[in-house]
Order: sequence, then structure tokens, then C-alpha cells
Amino acid sequence: MKKPLREIDYLKTWAAYVVCATIGGFIAGAIAGGILGFILALAGVHSSSLKLWGGIAGFIAGLPVSYGFFRFFVSQMLISHIQGAEQEPNQAPEPTPMAVTPPAGQEARQP
Repeated sequence: MKKPLREIDYLKTWAAYVVCATIGGFIAGAIAGGILGFILALAGVHSSSLKLWGGIAGFIAGLPVSYGFFRFFVSQMLISHIQGAEQEPNQAPEPTPMAVTPPAGQEARQP
């Protein structure tokens, strides 16, 4: 039987999430902000507006990356640990229905 979750399990999950979400969000944000900044620069938008809109686009692009990493790390590091702790290794298996031969002249019924 696995041990219940400890505070260190939460800390490891959170640390892995923060590192990966920060790096992944930065990359996605830089790409989205760069593309939008390039398009707006070609359109002749002022440089202060480029920074603002590029930052907003980068932030929005980083949100799904952050959410994806959150789901991944919680499911891999916490949920699987909890589900493993709920299953007892010495627990008896559930009974399976047995096949019964019907008396002669009757059809077998399916459950």
C-alpha cells in the first residue's frame, strides 16, 4: 500500500509545474508577441503600443501552456499517487458470474 500524500509531494509537483510553465509560457509568449509585434510594426504602429500589445498577446498565449502543464503534473504526480493508495494489494477480486447450463429443453438466458 502506498503512503498517503505528504507536503513534499505537493512541493515537488508545484516546483516542476512552476519551472515548466514558466519556460513554456515564456517561449509561447515570445513567439506570439514577436509575431504580433512584427505585424503591427509593418502596419506602422508606434513602438510603445507594440510593447503593450505584444505583452498582452504573449500573456494570452502562455495561459494554455500553463494550464496544460498544470493538468499534466497534477495527473502524473498527485492523482496517480492517490489512486494507487486507494487500491489495496490484498483485496479480493470481485466475483465473476458463472455460466449455468439450462435444463434440457430450455434456452439459456443472457444476463
